[in-house]
Amino acid sequence: MSKSTDEHRIGLRETVESFDTRLRLARASELAIAGRFIEAESLLLPQRGEVSAAELDLLARINVRQGNVEKAHNCWLRAIEQGSERANYEECIEVLKEWSKNRKQQAAPGCRIGFSILLLTGGVMIWFLGRNLSNIAL
Repeated sequence: MSKSTDEHRIGLRETVESFDTRLRLARASELAIAGRFIEAESLLLPQRGEVSAAELDLLARINVRQGNVEKAHNCWLRAIEQGSERANYEECIEVLKEWSKNRKQQAAPGCRIGFSILLLTGGVMIWFLGRNLSNIAL
């Protein structure tokens, strides 16, 4: 075979692989939007070996939607190692850290409010029962 035929085959194979990756990304995105995370992940983690940075990015976003902050962080770190769109993935990690920090800070006041409501409800119930029991005893 000539050198040009080999180059043509390599170029064709790369085009087909790129198309396959884009098609899987599109389908996985549709599944993730529909909340079908397990199916989306199975498309992104095939048995074929290395996962692209774009696939890792989508996996990270799926993990964020599922509340798996650590897994999302690891996916973006792996995407950074591949070198493409490094700044974008680093920004995603920074946003994730800030979001996670804010989420933890918001949980504490929410717990205090819930506990306060529980105490108030219990106090009202005790007052109501005490008042009605005294009326029954008369």
